[in-house]
Amino acid sequence: MRLACVAPQDTYNVPLYIAYHCKLFLLPVLADNYQTSTQGIWWMELAKDLGSPRDIVCPSKSEEDSKVFAMRILTVEGCPSPKITRSIPNYLIRVLPPLAVYNRLPYALELTCGDISMRVSAGERTHTHALELTQAHRLSVHVQYMGLPWTGSFTLSPDVTEKNITMSTECDTQGGNKQLGVRAWLRRADCWQLHLHAPYWIINKTTLPLQLKGSHSDTVYEVTDEPLLWSPARRHRQADKLRLRAHQSAWSRACRAAAAAPGLIVCAHTERKMNYRILLNVTLSELCPQLTKIVTLLPYFLVYNDTKRHLRFMEENEAADLWIDLAPQQCTPFWPQTDSMAMHCKYRDSGVVSQHFPITKNHFTVLRMDKGSAITVEVTGGTDRPFTITFKPYTAGDAPVRIDNLCEDLFLKLHQKDSGQVALLSPYQSMLYTWDDPSKERQLMWNIYNNKGKGYIADFSQDGNGEQKVSFHSVKHSTLVATSSVTSKLSSTLKRLTPKSPEPCTSSSDDSENEQPDPHKKKMRKDKVIVYWISYMEGLQRVFVLAQDERIAYQYKMRINSEKSDYEVYLSLAEVSLSVCVDTKLGVKELAHLSVTDSLPRWEVNVSHKWKQLSPDLTAWIEDKYQTEQKKCQLKEYIHIDLEKMQMTKPFFSELRRTYNPGVWMQLRKSDTLTYCHLKLQRLQIDNQLSEAVFPSVLYPAPLPNARSTRGPKPSIELVALKQHRPALNQDVYKYLKVLVQEHYVNLDRGFVNYVFDILNHWKLEEKPAVRLRADLALVHMPLPIIALKSQTSAQRNIIFEFVHLSPIKLVLSLSSRGYSGENPNSPTRTRFCSKKENRPKLFNSDLLEYLFNSWGSSLCDMKDIVLRMAYLEIRNAPITPTALIDTASRFYWTQLVQQFYVLVLGLNILGNPYSTIGDFCRAMKHYYEPYLGTVCGRQADPSARLELGAARLLRQAAGAAPDLFPAAPQRRRHVEDGALSNDLPEKVLEASRSHPASVALALSGLVARPSGIRPYSHHEALGLQLLTLLGRGHYADTDAYLAHAHLAPTNCSLLISTQHIFMVRAGGASNSWHIEWVLKLDDIIGAPTVSGDKLILNVKQDEMVNYFSTDEKVIEVPDPAVLEWLRAKIECALVMALEDKRCPTD
Repeated sequence: MRLACVAPQDTYNVPLYIAYHCKLFLLPVLADNYQTSTQGIWWMELAKDLGSPRDIVCPSKSEEDSKVFAMRILTVEGCPSPKITRSIPNYLIRVLPPLAVYNRLPYALELTCGDISMRVSAGERTHTHALELTQAHRLSVHVQYMGLPWTGSFTLSPDVTEKNITMSTECDTQGGNKQLGVRAWLRRADCWQLHLHAPYWIINKTTLPLQLKGSHSDTVYEVTDEPLLWSPARRHRQADKLRLRAHQSAWSRACRAAAAAPGLIVCAHTERKMNYRILLNVTLSELCPQLTKIVTLLPYFLVYNDTKRHLRFMEENEAADLWIDLAPQQCTPFWPQTDSMAMHCKYRDSGVVSQHFPITKNHFTVLRMDKGSAITVEVTGGTDRPFTITFKPYTAGDAPVRIDNLCEDLFLKLHQKDSGQVALLSPYQSMLYTWDDPSKERQLMWNIYNNKGKGYIADFSQDGNGEQKVSFHSVKHSTLVATSSVTSKLSSTLKRLTPKSPEPCTSSSDDSENEQPDPHKKKMRKDKVIVYWISYMEGLQRVFVLAQDERIAYQYKMRINSEKSDYEVYLSLAEVSLSVCVDTKLGVKELAHLSVTDSLPRWEVNVSHKWKQLSPDLTAWIEDKYQTEQKKCQLKEYIHIDLEKMQMTKPFFSELRRTYNPGVWMQLRKSDTLTYCHLKLQRLQIDNQLSEAVFPSVLYPAPLPNARSTRGPKPSIELVALKQHRPALNQDVYKYLKVLVQEHYVNLDRGFVNYVFDILNHWKLEEKPAVRLRADLALVHMPLPIIALKSQTSAQRNIIFEFVHLSPIKLVLSLSSRGYSGENPNSPTRTRFCSKKENRPKLFNSDLLEYLFNSWGSSLCDMKDIVLRMAYLEIRNAPITPTALIDTASRFYWTQLVQQFYVLVLGLNILGNPYSTIGDFCRAMKHYYEPYLGTVCGRQADPSARLELGAARLLRQAAGAAPDLFPAAPQRRRHVEDGALSNDLPEKVLEASRSHPASVALALSGLVARPSGIRPYSHHEALGLQLLTLLGRGHYADTDAYLAHAHLAPTNCSLLISTQHIFMVRAGGASNSWHIEWVLKLDDIIGAPTVSGDKLILNVKQDEMVNYFSTDEKVIEVPDPAVLEWLRAKIECALVMALEDKRCPTD
């Protein structure tokens, strides 16, 4: 009898009588040459292996035809139920294809098995019903690569997991590759997934002929700009390492292609006496991030001409004069032949050569060219991108500084530190200065002409001013001619004059040892003069002004003086908390609790003009009096304190000081053009709220060293920013940006990581395979000019960061492979329609974290206290956008983190780079200091320091401490009244939640659950949920949901009601433990609870096997009538909820 025809993706409800008494047989509708399935489907048989797939086969009608139509049957729960077991079955039978073939190659492929043929486009998948998975099948793979057909084969058996497929071709490759490497990986899910992929796509963008081989293989591959499909053999542990050679050079050292850990490969060529430096950049494939890596081989140096003139360049090489032509908008690789790592450039039709400049560190330099012209060169990259040397035309503001000499009669000498070239600047003249030797330290020195001293540093990198006393020898000359009037000296525009040579009017006492006597030098005297200097920004150009006249200096200082604040905002929050919850079968479950909390108050006494911290006991006693707003307090006759005057009068007279740091403190100040922000997050902590957690805390700050702890706690995160808006240019200038992050402990267990990945799965936007494949192919075919442009900074000048300092990051990492229960139905390690356990989290595309943790999780080992150190990032005078700054910082820290994870956690050797700005973290790091040594006020006369000090004085607080903003407000913390949140709670229940010893112990345990979902926080419900979590080491929390609880005074017992049980719990006293006196299943309670006087009576079914109780009644004494009635109503509600999925009683 034909029952129904079910279309794809459709559902048919089987009549109850047929489902209970009859077996169901399947038959494909569109395929007429198949019989009905040999096995039937009956719910009683499927219930035994719920969630496990079963194979059924429809044989061919012809006995000579061996073709079959195979299907997989998977039985799952039809509708979700909060119960582990249900009395009434409700099943959904899913009919699935047995095998899905995924093509994870950049080329279309054809899969054949006898007469069966399947074509799968690149990045797509197809399903097949023609293979019976209980038997072994020989499959052949056909691919068109480089215009030639390639073929390989493998055996798909029921026990296979991974197979290497050697692809070969019968056509002539003209000296090219003879074989390709493809791998088959089988994932046994509800529908088996066969992934055909290549572990590595290797692309050559060096423009050099490259050859590759495995570290333990003799097979040599030619690497071109088309992806080379490479699959290393698994016979050796180091088999995934590779070697390179270029232009018949020597083979490089074996290196591992580690994702997101770029490195430098060096191929030494003995005959040419040069080293080919190749950047190895490895990324995860967007199409298949867990199986395929895209390896890009790049030239380590790229030269790009962004000017309109033809240029020539060459490295600094005394042995040869080899100039390379570079047309406008041309990008070419550069292969240095020496180790000078410096370069010259010139115009193609000119003989004037620029100064040499370094090519292995990032910088922006103005180069002097012929006929008074100039160009700029910018060197970027070097770590995860090639060093890109970009020549650009000179524009206004590119020069490092413009120097204005406003001195009345002083000639100035200007020179770069450690450089012998000196520039002379006459009075009332200005000049645009660039570095004489770009490879040396970039520090400008100034001095007056006839002073032989070392000179003075010209600090022009930021706004500032100062003065310097300078001594010199002079003589009054009768022929001295006045240069100009005072009016012209103070004019707004600098008038260029041509003063006479300085020799007739000034001289030095030690200019030359062989000087002839001169009658004009008889009246020589030593003078001193004060020279004022001002550094400011004019348009797009930095300016450094030197003046003798204090009035002129004052006029220029007005340009950088602070503005009057229009308004100032202070924000102070004692604590900010956030709960992260996940959906489970039992409802919402709390995963983590994020909190930013305050520090403990710190009391100090002034002894001999030094502040000494009081003992913890005395501090707690004084703080208690302070919170209760007592003006005076005394501890017997020993200690007398006046809290109103903040003085200690006994045992000795001294001044008291209280320092308190709130959880969140922010100061915001705004004027016409300036905006200042100072933010502190005192103590950042993330707690793991899972009952099976190995580490209670995921993230928390590390304690300070003993030498530093006496100075008080430091904020976990501190940020200071000062921004100026310049309306005339529509420009934002960030004068100062500094972020400090203290050392933190990071503790991760497998269960917590699984839940985090599960949440990220929902946030990740689902993209079609074709879209992800296009992203991979765009990376494969990206030309060198585009790579060079990605390494350059933005050409926009409307946003400038004058000084950025992001502190080093130090993490102490601990990892555990435990932390989740395999039998827990709420665990995210279970698939959606199947109860089969997985040992790793679900995949989501393009997430390197998931790849790294899967690599660690495969070892199933625990790690403890692994120290990860990341260097600090500092940027000066950079015209970049905030988005570009965030991208630069994320890549800077991320690269360091991944490299150290590979080495310190996974124990792998990865490729290094001696020219990287990060350096070798295994040795002394280039840019690193301990985080607790950092300060936001690290430079003299810092505006942020002045603003913070002024705000602290305004609020009468010590500098460096967050102020109490409202001194007139009460200092006590008042708890939110729970009665306003839960109106049905009796007052006695609320009072017991505050004062009962069990509630106090729960609060002191530090594990009080926070609110789940978006609803008001209830302290009473949080205590009850935590009590349920602690019972049976979290066993009941995995199966039950909290409903209500109440403390039964005057006993030390509590009654707890959940969705499946009723508990009588007794507090364990000082041990902070809870013992279950008795527990009842709601299914064992007969009828509704009854009230007799002050007793609540429950009728309980007797258990013949184990007799838990001596009678068939359970009596609960509740003295308070309101609490008694409230508990009765809650138990009735729990009993009604427990009737779900129960059979109706029959007479």
